[in-house]
This record gives sequence, C-alpha cells and structure tokens, in this order.
Amino acid sequence: MANINSMKSIFFNFEYTKKYPRLIDDNKRDIVIVGGGIAGLMAAHKLSEKHKVTLIEAQSIMSGTTKDTTAHITYMQGVFSKLYKKSKINAKLYLASQLEGIREIEKTINANQIDCGFKSVDEILYTEKFHKGLKKEYEALKKLGADIEYAENFEIFNLKNLSCIKANNQAVFNPLKFLKDLPKNFEILENTRILEIDTDNKILYTLNHQIRADKIIIATNFPIVNVRGFYFMKMYKSTSYAIAIKSSQNIFNSVTQMKQNGMTLRFYNDSIIIGGYDHRSGRPKFSDAFKKLEGFAFENFDAVNVTDRWSANDCMTSDGIPYVGRLFKKNDDILIISGFNKWGMANSAIAANVIFDIVQNKENAYVKLFDPRRKKQILPFFIVNALTNVKNLILKPFTFLPVKKSESLKCGEGQIAWHKGKKQAVYKDENKKLHVCNHLCSHLKCQMKFNDSNLTWECPCHGSRYDIEGNILCGPTNREI
Repeated sequence: MANINSMKSIFFNFEYTKKYPRLIDDNKRDIVIVGGGIAGLMAAHKLSEKHKVTLIEAQSIMSGTTKDTTAHITYMQGVFSKLYKKSKINAKLYLASQLEGIREIEKTINANQIDCGFKSVDEILYTEKFHKGLKKEYEALKKLGADIEYAENFEIFNLKNLSCIKANNQAVFNPLKFLKDLPKNFEILENTRILEIDTDNKILYTLNHQIRADKIIIATNFPIVNVRGFYFMKMYKSTSYAIAIKSSQNIFNSVTQMKQNGMTLRFYNDSIIIGGYDHRSGRPKFSDAFKKLEGFAFENFDAVNVTDRWSANDCMTSDGIPYVGRLFKKNDDILIISGFNKWGMANSAIAANVIFDIVQNKENAYVKLFDPRRKKQILPFFIVNALTNVKNLILKPFTFLPVKKSESLKCGEGQIAWHKGKKQAVYKDENKKLHVCNHLCSHLKCQMKFNDSNLTWECPCHGSRYDIEGNILCGPTNREI
C-alpha cells in the first residue's frame, strides 16, 4: 500500500535549495498572483516584463499539482469531436491555443537556455480495437487542420489490435527543471497562506497580515473564492496516479488511452512514466491504484523495476476548456486561472499570455473561449455536481452514523469512525497508532472520504486533500482539519 510521505514524483530528481521569505507585514503591492505552480509562475514571468509582480505561495513554489503531473505537452486531449459538434469556431480556437502553448514553452526554453529535457515527440491517442469515438476525434481534428495520422491494427508494447491517432510535433519535458530555471524577475513569498480574498476592496488576508493590491490573479488550482463564480458547481477534482519504471524496453513516443480513466505513457531519461486509474476525488474506485499500475507495467514491459510513485489532483470543467480571465464582467482587477482538465502544460503557457493581454488591455483571440463566466454548462455535469454537494455537504454530515469505533479499525484502514464519543476521521497505521482529525472538510464542511491508495483524506465535493494528520496537501481548502 502506498505511503504518501514516501511518494515522490520522478521530476523531483534534482536538488532545489532556493528558499523565499514569508510575508511579515501589512503592505501594498501592484499585481499579486496567488499560487506558485506552473500557472502562477508562468503568469508572473510574463507579467514581470511590464509590471511589478508579487507571487504568493502557501507552501513552497512547485510543491502542488505541478510536481505531480506527467507533463505531456499536447493537444491530443480527446475533446475535439465534442467541441467541434458544439462549435467549430471554439474547436478551432482551442486547437490553435494548444499549438501556441507548445510553441510558447519551447520559445521560453530556447530564449533562456533552460535544460529541462524538452523533446519534440509524436503523441499517440489510442483505443482498444476499433472505437467510433476515436474515429470521430480523428475526423474533427482533420477538419480543423491538425497534422495527424490514423491507423488500425496498431501495436504498442504488448497491447495489440489497437486503433490510434498520431499527432506530430508534440512535446515532453521536466516541468520542475523548467520552472527552477525560469527567470524570476518578480517578488516571491513562500509559506504565506491566503485565507480570504476581499474581491470588492482587493485585499488578501493571511493569518496575521493583509495585502492590498491593484490587481489579483488567483492561480490556486481550484479557486479560493467560494461564492463568486460558483466554481464549486462548475468544476470537480479528479485524482490520478502515476509510477516510473526502469525497463529493458524503451518508448520514444507519448501515449494516451482515450478513456476516462485510461492509461498514459511517456519516457523520461531512461525511465518510463505510466499514469492512469483516474476518478473523481473523494470517490476512490480502485483499491490501491498503484498496484494496478504496477500490474500493467509487468504485463507490458520486460524486467520492470518501479522507482517512483505519485498522485495528482486536477480540476475538471464541464466543456473541457479551462477558466482563464475575469472573475467579474468588465473588471480587469480580479482574474483567475483554473480548470486545466489534466492538460496544464500548454494551457499554463497560453493562460499566461491571456492574462498578460487582459492586464495590458490588449486584444487576445482566446479571451472569450476561456472566459470563466461563460454561461453554457453541460446539464448532466451540473446535476452530478449539485447532487454530490447535497449528498456530502448536507445529508452525510447529519445522517451518516459510523458503524465502527476507532479501536476496531484494522491496521492500514481509514474510516469515519467513533473516537472518544465523537464522529471523526480516523486512520490506524501499521503500528496500531491512531491518527485522528475532523471528519468535515474545512472548505465548505463536506464529509471526507479516505483514499487507501494515497493514504489521504479527500473531499468528494471539491477535492481538497489532507494527510492522515489533517494537514493540507491540496486546496481549495486553506485550513487544516
């Protein structure tokens, strides 16, 4: 079983010792970006060309979802047949945005001579046997002018009789090495958790201090504004898993299965990264997803040695397009970046350009496409989110009564259980020690669910994640439980 404390992404295979100060006083800043992942850092890098920028990170930069990616830089996302059906214009714009994002990353790397393992590769999107959905995706992409090929009876490793689309000139890299050497001509404040944002007066509050800003950009994976924008209804969090293996075989392309919880594969140095078994956060479908990934590796590769394992927590939108832009209509002072749908690499680069142009009051072709306030939502998506919130925010906290007492838990088991007469989130470790925290997420008080693959507590409503002691691993929560 996985231990979250020992899990580490293969991309953190270098020493990064640079530390930045925390906020120690009340102050005024020009532009404040909240969130030190790839989206926040790229936006800060871009904006610092023309403005004074302060980036604020709750922990240390690059410590959130960015470190847990598999870093495919590609437009092969399996969304274009649906986008094309709804709007050919939007489908064409989204394809153009992803191609521009790939070029922007490559241009930034070349301009700053960043050694991050950037390589152009072919990206393969596949299904087992013939699949109508894949054929529709190919036809939509072809109509949009994508540089792709289609093949059937294709073979990848020990997987045979596949159908696939191959896209040329996609890319892979190490995002952490890229961000480590990205020029940072802006102020960075680490270990400074923003607890509340007054969007009317543009004030950010920490536990002890406050910052007034001219402009605020929220790039915190899931936006840390609860009511404005209704993102708790328009998005959900998805948990996915990845391992890195050493094998006598090599792969030279990136590979993605066109399936909701399908497999992804890519090379990194002399390793192969395998990801998959996605599910809605707080609704674990798989008992020990890492063992299943390892099983896939042993079935399809020779002489497998598993070296790394990690897990990601991504924001999913109803239409497969991110939310980037103005939180309020005709207001350029509060902006957000969110909802990358597991495709944060190219989207972070293009989001930085969109935010830069909005701040500069310049035209940008993608502002309307990425508009966070776009009204059209997919009804089934909205209904599922609504029912999930009702169930876990209202019904379960008040009606669910645990069947177990904490002392009766098995070693390695996590449950909502009775502990000292109270309903609590309890995990019993292999040494029979109990780890106890609140059973309600501190974000909006949804009842937590234990993930036995990660040994984490996850919120089924909005995807906040905590360790077994109740410490924050991933937002939108900003308080421990």
